[in-house]
Amino acid sequence: MGQSISLIGTWLQQVAISWLAYQLTHSALFLGVVAFFSSISFLLFSTFAGVFADRVPRQKALLLTQGMMLLLAALQAMLVATGRIEVWHLIVLSLWLGTVSAFDLPLRQSMYVELVPDRADLSNAIAHNSPGPTS
Repeated sequence: MGQSISLIGTWLQQVAISWLAYQLTHSALFLGVVAFFSSISFLLFSTFAGVFADRVPRQKALLLTQGMMLLLAALQAMLVATGRIEVWHLIVLSLWLGTVSAFDLPLRQSMYVELVPDRADLSNAIAHNSPGPTS
């Protein structure tokens, strides 16, 4: 349940960042820039993040990444609520959210072995928690 809530929150935050980028600029270019900064983190850090996930205490590292995502969401909410949100904020938030997500994903996936008691169910658990073809 916790993972579901976290993933839904992260997806909503990504949609909100994109929506805000378009609302603030009315520019598809800036919408693409925000999306680029979110995605470039995966390209740059995903290999390192996988190695990192194998070498650190997974539960503590996962709590750290989840806490960082919470702080990013709170910062975004505060900026929007106070009316101080600007496009550069969205670019920085996208970059940091993408970077933290690049570490969070392999940490979560590497914990499946510990969370699923029956090895025969492991492939089903991994498939159930994998993004679909449209993600």
